Amino acid sequence: MKLFRASVGLFVAILCVGMALLSSPAGAEEASTPAVPAATDDSGADHVRSIQISPQAECLAKAGNWSEVEKWAWQQICAREPIDFNKRSGASVPQAKLPTLKSDPSRKLGAGFIRELFESSELTSVTQSAPVNIIGAYIPAVEVSNASIGTLRIDDSYIDDHFSLSNVTIVRSVEIYRSSIKTVRLSLVAGGKVTLYETSVKSFMASQLNIGRLSFTDAYIEQLGVSISRFSEQLSLVGGSFNEVHLTESKSDGLFIRPASLQALKIGDYADTAMFFLQVAHWASESEIDLSTMTVGQFFLRGNQVPAKVSITGFSAGGMDWGADPLPYLKRLMAAAPYNPAIYTGLAASYAQAGQSETANAILIEWQNAEFKNTKSWIDKGYLFVIWLLADYGYRPEFGLVWIAGFVLLAAVIFKSGQSQIVSGKPPDNWLVFAFDSVIPGIQLNRDYSASSLRDGGSTSSISCAS
Repeated sequence: MKLFRASVGLFVAILCVGMALLSSPAGAEEASTPAVPAATDDSGADHVRSIQISPQAECLAKAGNWSEVEKWAWQQICAREPIDFNKRSGASVPQAKLPTLKSDPSRKLGAGFIRELFESSELTSVTQSAPVNIIGAYIPAVEVSNASIGTLRIDDSYIDDHFSLSNVTIVRSVEIYRSSIKTVRLSLVAGGKVTLYETSVKSFMASQLNIGRLSFTDAYIEQLGVSISRFSEQLSLVGGSFNEVHLTESKSDGLFIRPASLQALKIGDYADTAMFFLQVAHWASESEIDLSTMTVGQFFLRGNQVPAKVSITGFSAGGMDWGADPLPYLKRLMAAAPYNPAIYTGLAASYAQAGQSETANAILIEWQNAEFKNTKSWIDKGYLFVIWLLADYGYRPEFGLVWIAGFVLLAAVIFKSGQSQIVSGKPPDNWLVFAFDSVIPGIQLNRDYSASSLRDGGSTSSISCAS
């Protein structure tokens, strides 16, 4: 027993010495290995550790030498929040009183500030990605050129002078809502869409646009002019009031003219690949419409009123739809316009293609009536009068049957009144049947009426009913 305990003690002692010998080199190696320093910059001892700045702080650091109001506006942009002066002041201004914003310096954003937002290389990285939404502001003018605009929206604001974009690319949209502007000038603008909603403008002039959509909804514009422009989507005027609309040398994929009130509409050298929808609820006094050298896909016309003066020349449409009963509007419209046969024939062809043959014939009859009124040749007038009298220009062949029946009745009366002049043959039992056999070639209802001899001023003549 003592020997066993001595053996176990010796074994444990040997094991401990072995473990100590094995661990000492590793420990020495660990102690001899220098500590690895933290990664440092090559600049050495003078290096200052970089501090991560939040994106909003970087944005705020870009603020320029602006007024206190403009600096607050920039803070809102950096925070991706609307520049809402109504919320800031706790009061909104009715649209009719927007000019009063001019006297409130706490709502003023200078023209230079607006320009810098989109023209400064320091700021565009922010304004092209963050929407710029201005609400309830007074802006003396907007002048942006040679720049890109991400999203610009102006609500309930007053722009004292002009809103001008020149050589500008719109990444997404420029929208103006319930605001008042003296003039709008757009030139060499490309990209997204431009929208005006419930906004009053004295003069809106646009040239050399290449954008997706230009739309006016319930806007009040005295003069609207668009020239040398391309719209990949639509040009639309819906609701609102317009004094004069002039569109020239332009192209769109949809043209919608549907204002509540309009005085003059002039469209020239215009191509629309989809549809031209014209519906004016009210034509103002001394109103006029002038369509010249215009090509459209489908021409939709609605409404009850017509302008006082109408001129349509060089107008071409792939199809026309003037409602369920186009005749009343056609008559009123053409009464105010110079004679244009193409309108009648094109409209009739469209309704015939749609399977409305009766409407198409009614339009063609109205065309012949207009032809009769406008032709200066008495021969043509006489010819048109005769074919109108006989069969309504050939579009009512049933009228010819009425004429035939009338001639048969007249012949029956004449033959019966001349019964005493028969000198040979049996008198007809039925003078109406006899008249049918005599007046209408190729008809023989009664072969007994083969021939009758009548006295004619002392001589004798024969009436043959044989076919």
